[in-house]
Order: sequence, then C-alpha cells, then structure tokens
Amino acid sequence: TTPSPSHTTSTPTSAPLPAPRLLAPADGETRDGRVTFSWQWSGPPLAPNQAFEVRMWLVNTTEHNGLTGPVRGTSVEVDLSPVKSGDYLWTVAVIEVNPYRRTGPEAPPHALHINEIVVVP
Repeated sequence: TTPSPSHTTSTPTSAPLPAPRLLAPADGETRDGRVTFSWQWSGPPLAPNQAFEVRMWLVNTTEHNGLTGPVRGTSVEVDLSPVKSGDYLWTVAVIEVNPYRRTGPEAPPHALHINEIVVVP
C-alpha cells in the first residue's frame, strides 16, 4: 500500500493582502497644520514596486484621492494648512507604484475634522 499524506496544503501564488490598521490621527480627531498619519502593517514586506497610499476625501463624496505620493514606511507627515476646513475621511491602502494600480484593500476609514488655519495679517 502507498502511504497517503494526512493533509496537503497549497500555497496560493499571491495571497490577498490584509488592510493596514490606522493608528493616528485617531477616529474623530480635529486637526490642522502639520499632521502625522500613521498605521500598522501586518502583511508581508512590500515588494520593490509596492507602497502605501494615504487617501483623504470629503464626507459624502466617493473619490478616494491620494493625499501623498507613495509611502514606503508606516507614517508620513502632511501639511493640512491648504486643505479647506470640513469633515473628511482618511484611509491607507497598498498600491503598485509603476504602473500605478490599486492592489490591496483600504483600511476602514477614520473621520477627521480639519480646521482651516486663518492667517491674521
């Protein structure tokens, strides 16, 4: 008789990536000026053509636009001074850099209220 393996495991060639976990700014914070966006990544090391993309959009709109260029680390500082005040959502996702392609799932978004900085002459 031929021994049969008790179980076989198959490894997919490309496992689905997990979504990053947002850390800061915390859900519901009010911020202005320079803000550090940070997240936790539990997935595999990013390939050379992969990066994170921080996205921010006004509440009740559908376009999730990139707030920064591709980010290789798990945090980035952004100057929100030029951003119009209002209620926004932000998230992070994994992208392919060149050619640009959205590949990984977005983290569940956090709410962010931005206070416009008014420069007093």
